[in-house]
Amino acid sequence: KIYIMLGINELGYKTEKTIAETEETIQKIKEQQPEATIYLSANLHVTKVRSERDKLINNKKIDKFNQKLETLTDNKGVYYIDVNEEFDDENGNLRAECTGDDVHVYAKYYQDWSEWLCKNTVQRGNE
Repeated sequence: KIYIMLGINELGYKTEKTIAETEETIQKIKEQQPEATIYLSANLHVTKVRSERDKLINNKKIDKFNQKLETLTDNKGVYYIDVNEEFDDENGNLRAECTGDDVHVYAKYYQDWSEWLCKNTVQRGNE
């Protein structure tokens, strides 16, 4: 299993170029590891405060970027996963209590993230 998650810094680059480069990366991984299951993860949302004040890094742009990422998946060997449901509030923003900088989740939530991944990824064979 291979997990790919781009950071929100990619929002500062041309989306089409980033998507094309990600597609190339997936192809290279498939060539090198043809039996691997690849998970392409959505970018995490930011808090409402950050989203409302930032023209570049905001949840509307993150959602558009995530939609583009999802188009790279085939649900056979490459799957799209979106952990935002674990950390978002009822309005689709990163919950403020999960972060100290309005962007990154606290390390104490990594266990929750890990458990979410275990429950929400595809299992094949005896995995």
